[in-house]
Amino acid sequence: MGGRVRKKRRAKSFKYGRYGYVSDRGLNPKRVTNEDSYLLLEEVPLFAVADGVGGQNAGEVASQIAVEILKHRFANKKLPEDKVKFVEQVIRYANRYLHEMSLDDELLSGMATTLALVLIEKRHAILSHVGDSRIYRFFDGRLYRETRDHTLAHDRRWAAPEIGKVGESVITRALGMDADVEPETKVIALSPDTTFLLCTDGITHHIGDEELTRILASETDPQAICDLLRDLCYERGARDNLTAIVVTLDSLWLRLADGRTPFRATESTGERSPSLPRQPEEFDFVDDPGELGREESDARREPSADQHQSGFQSGRGPVFASGKGWARWFLGWVLVASIVGLGLYVTERVGRSGLAELLEMPASSPRHVFERGRQLFDAGDYSAARAAFAEAVARASNRAEYHHWLGRAALAMKDYRAAIASFQEALRLGGRPENYLHLAAAYEAQGDRERAREALRAYIRAER
Repeated sequence: MGGRVRKKRRAKSFKYGRYGYVSDRGLNPKRVTNEDSYLLLEEVPLFAVADGVGGQNAGEVASQIAVEILKHRFANKKLPEDKVKFVEQVIRYANRYLHEMSLDDELLSGMATTLALVLIEKRHAILSHVGDSRIYRFFDGRLYRETRDHTLAHDRRWAAPEIGKVGESVITRALGMDADVEPETKVIALSPDTTFLLCTDGITHHIGDEELTRILASETDPQAICDLLRDLCYERGARDNLTAIVVTLDSLWLRLADGRTPFRATESTGERSPSLPRQPEEFDFVDDPGELGREESDARREPSADQHQSGFQSGRGPVFASGKGWARWFLGWVLVASIVGLGLYVTERVGRSGLAELLEMPASSPRHVFERGRQLFDAGDYSAARAAFAEAVARASNRAEYHHWLGRAALAMKDYRAAIASFQEALRLGGRPENYLHLAAAYEAQGDRERAREALRAYIRAER
């Protein structure tokens, strides 16, 4: 374990269940930075992991850019009705962006990244991946690998007995590797008490599918699962960066998602569980995926419940049988859960000792105002969050953290000039190198690609 002391985290809640995560550089002295990145958009909800490819050729930059593009396209937006098409267009956009940057800048030459994501909806989930980062589904005591590694050993075009172990780590498909990429996407029906595991190969190099099954069967807390996966990798050398996200779906919320009783997803006996039928289809590349979905074809709209499972029960389920009395009980339960959840959230954000300190702060103190802004930002109220961050900056203008989050709020509201000014000020005050990444995103959104590249180069120099 290397004698490292790690802070224990709690699993976090979102509208369909709970999730936990871990991302670690590992023990390999040749990997001085963590080239993995992850995304937790619980309000969508969208979860993703990315593993940078290229080592010294800025693999860590590739994975973070991919995650930032996902975040920018999915956060605080009304998604188009054809979400499968939208997911694939965003992935292709990220691929084209990374590929062009790797060609234009020698410092970024050869950079690429894997990507695996899960977009959860009321009764089904959209899964998409490129590369060898994996998505597993655990249900009813069985583990299903929902993705196929895009490696030399697994690719159907190349797989042969003589390849063996040699081709296992040779990636044949990744974002940024080629001008075009074809993500593998599937839609699966959801069942209560389903668990998703998204992970990079730093996890699966050390932990096989049988052991993953035992871990997921014996532990229900998603954060505890992530911590255990990290600890096992450390015990076995942790020779690569490792990242995992565990998402557990709660049966109650699935029952109440749209007033219907839950159903069971179709199971499979092979490596991959069956997905809904979907014909291969080529889409025109769109520079701004946010423009998608305005003229969708009825043939590609979301599948109905009947398409998921013929035995699905329509109408109200038995959980609604008690009428008004049940409704009063449910509203009371939601109120209690909200109060408890708020307490856990604040405790998670500032720590137990920090909680007492925060409660003792006067409401006008810069830190109190800043923490209020963070809560508003996490809730998606970017306008109110920006006002709070601006007030915090006005009261304590020497805090790089305050300028950073003021820039984040401005970026979310597409005020790119203000965002650039805030990130530059945060850097001037000694803020973290990640300000360069957000600065690059702001320049890119403003159309200034040269300055975006300069910011990315500055980030690489700062991290080395």
